[in-house]
Amino acid sequence: MKELSSVEKNFILKAIRERKRLDGRQAYDVRRMKIQFGVDSGCCVVDLGDTKVILILRCGDAKVCGNGERRVRVVIMSA
Repeated sequence: MKELSSVEKNFILKAIRERKRLDGRQAYDVRRMKIQFGVDSGCCVVDLGDTKVILILRCGDAKVCGNGERRVRVVIMSA
């Protein structure tokens, strides 16, 4: 991750002080959320205001570790 320039840092700090976001919302304003589950297992579409995210969740087989713990690999893909 690249380091922010002083201009970027000042911009972010000013926005935090004023409790403003880039889109004009206040710090605690929330966007309407809508979740649509797909026909395929592990697939869904999430709408947050004007932002739409398509998610696919894949879960592998559980593996038992030496201490008896069960571990599962979870992969989340978004488009």
